[in-house]
Amino acid sequence: MGTKVNQFWTNLAVGVLGLFVGIDNLLRWNSDNSFTQGFVIGTLCTILATVWLVYIFVKRSKEE
Repeated sequence: MGTKVNQFWTNLAVGVLGLFVGIDNLLRWNSDNSFTQGFVIGTLCTILATVWLVYIFVKRSKEE
């Protein structure tokens, strides 16, 4: 039981950090539109982190 709780918090932290990285890159791209790499990385990180967070919350609700 303790391992599942630790895995949930680890997965949650990974998702939140992914969102921070994605949003940070999108904000940097917004201030300097010529930085295309920031837009690509920001969009990709934000989408993947959002999908990851939805997945772990759905998985947790099905386990309970």
